[in-house]
Amino acid sequence: MMNKNTSYKRIVSLVLAVVMFAAMFAVSAAENTMIYINGVLAENGAAYDSAVTVTVKGEFAKVTVNGKEVAVDDDNSFVIDPETDDVATADTADTADTASDDTAASVVNAEGAVEIAVYNDENRVISAVSITIEAVETTDEPATGDEPATGDEPATGDEPATGDEPATGDEPATGDEPATGDEPATGDEPATGDEPATGDEPATGDEPATGDEPATKDQPEVKKFLNGDVNFDTVVDSTDALLILRYSVDLENFTDVQKVVGDVNRDSANYSDDALMVLRASVGLEEINPEYVDVVVK
Repeated sequence: MMNKNTSYKRIVSLVLAVVMFAAMFAVSAAENTMIYINGVLAENGAAYDSAVTVTVKGEFAKVTVNGKEVAVDDDNSFVIDPETDDVATADTADTADTASDDTAASVVNAEGAVEIAVYNDENRVISAVSITIEAVETTDEPATGDEPATGDEPATGDEPATGDEPATGDEPATGDEPATGDEPATGDEPATGDEPATGDEPATGDEPATGDEPATKDQPEVKKFLNGDVNFDTVVDSTDALLILRYSVDLENFTDVQKVVGDVNRDSANYSDDALMVLRASVGLEEINPEYVDVVVK
């Protein structure tokens, strides 16, 4: 026989679940907001190699890119340009002007990762997407401009070898001393001493090519997040529970980071259970353990 305390907790959990589902469908009807990139519905994990135009369709209060608020034009659009590392409204993108003084100009990080989030008037995330924008490498000058390698002037310019004036100028050969003492011929120090050629330090020292430190530094970054805090406001509350529940029924898009943070019980499935855990924790009926979770941010 269950005691009164257990019965009370179950009743409260049931009521909260009913309220949460009612709120979920009410919000769904009022906030059907979607993110489009270059005219196509945005997908998590999509990669781009040039500037993209982001358009938000639906009602919203603000848009952020990697946590920084950006301005939109009359069509609710803005442009992210990895070349200039700028965010501009679509009608000013040709001049690469930033949308406003309040718009963050440098939002694309070194790895090209971009997190776009849309908020409503209550500062809740109602739509989000994670993409990658990487500019095409145009700075291959060290590789294309192998002036040190192509400019093997010391090797092609074997003036010391071609300029065997002592050999062509066989005057000493008539005076057989240079013939026996073929020092100029045997002493092809300039030829054998192709130090400039063997010392292709510029070619072997393709430090710009081998020194792909920027590429090897593309190591994922591990960050610590509050377990269940899918809107990243540093508080686990009913708002997070609602977002997780909406995601569990395909009414919300989650970034890869949000998926890990929202998987409170770490079972990688059935997010409705996670939503209930977060809701119970928000009213003190349950503790979320672990409190924090490490997430690999690409």
